[in-house]
Amino acid sequence: MVRLDIQSEKELKARKAKRNRSRPKTEYEKGYDAKKKLAAQDAADRLKKAAEAQSIKTEDTVQGDLFGNFKKDIDPKAIIMEVPKDVWGGFEAYAEAENKKRHHKHGSESLTPEDSAEQILIHSAANWAVGEYFKIPWAAGAKTKVGGAFVQGTLKRNNRLLAHKDDPLGCVYVLVYVDCFRHSCEMKGWAFGSEIKREENWGDPCQTGRKCFALPRADIRAMRTLECTNGRLWEVSKK
Repeated sequence: MVRLDIQSEKELKARKAKRNRSRPKTEYEKGYDAKKKLAAQDAADRLKKAAEAQSIKTEDTVQGDLFGNFKKDIDPKAIIMEVPKDVWGGFEAYAEAENKKRHHKHGSESLTPEDSAEQILIHSAANWAVGEYFKIPWAAGAKTKVGGAFVQGTLKRNNRLLAHKDDPLGCVYVLVYVDCFRHSCEMKGWAFGSEIKREENWGDPCQTGRKCFALPRADIRAMRTLECTNGRLWEVSKK
């Protein structure tokens, strides 16, 4: 009996909706629809203006934007590098080949997360961006560090700058956010190892069970204060 009542109620609603669709709209309904359309257009225009206003240009005609991440994600310390399509394709091919080589040589059980094709790609793109900005030649698979710096590539835009127990104190560490969808690298900033490896920065920020030193974003130096001297990233700009 209950089911019949429910069914009849549904039928009544369906008939009423059908009648409403077939009848012409009133002036009030037409006005409401027009206002709704204008409001949607106004919201779209405001979002477009916000994206244009937050476009970032660097000194060396390198430009980019924050790709739809508005005020909360703006980082004045960062410099954005767009990776050319052919260069990105080369990194992808290298990452796949290197991953297969490591699997064949060591077996899947002994591989770490850093051995995955994705991590190899991120590492390559991050190092390329730093080398390209400072005009230091670097190619995927190179054993040397870019300008002697430890470049940390990450998929998390709000990540911290990390260092491990055995990492040196005097070297420069650079944090780079890699956007694999838009093929771009956002160089977030840098710090010396001695600034990262402090007692208050020790912990497990990534919740992986592997403790390390993690420097908060607020303490990371702006990329524009880092200079390259004789192919080495050591000197701090006096500007």
